[in-house]
Amino acid sequence: MKANVVITREYLPTHTLGIVSCYNEYGNGFSCKSIELAWQNNKKNVSCIPVDNYFCAWTKSPKFSKKKGSPVYTYEVRNVPNRSGIRIHSATYVRHLQGCIAFGSSFRDIDKDGILDLTDTVETIQYFNDFMDGADFILTIKEK
Repeated sequence: MKANVVITREYLPTHTLGIVSCYNEYGNGFSCKSIELAWQNNKKNVSCIPVDNYFCAWTKSPKFSKKKGSPVYTYEVRNVPNRSGIRIHSATYVRHLQGCIAFGSSFRDIDKDGILDLTDTVETIQYFNDFMDGADFILTIKEK
C-alpha cells in the first residue's frame, strides 16, 4: 500500500503541535494530532526534527523491545540529519519524548501544567499502524 502522511506543525515555546493527515492510494484515510518537542535547532534528544520529507520504515525498536520484553515494532523516521532512532509512537506528555513524534486523537491539558497533551495515544497509534500495515512511506513535515 502506498500512503501519503503529512504533519502540518505549529511551533510553541514549550513544544510543537501537529495535524496529521494520512491517505492511501485508494483515497481512504484518517487524521489525528501529534506532539513533538519544541524546535531547538535539531539538537539530539531536545528538539523536534527539521521540516522536510523523510523515509519511514516499520522496524524493531530496541528501546521499546527492552521495556516490554518482546520485539516491538514502530515506524522509524530515517535520514534525519545528525539524528537516529526517531520513532512514531504513543506518548501523552511531551516530557516523555526525546525527539520522537507522538500521535493522539485530541489536544488537552491533562495534567493542568499549561502544556497541551495528547489523548487516546495508544488507540491512535494502533489505528495508524493497522492502517499503514507495515508499509514504508514518505513522511512530509511542513509548517502551518
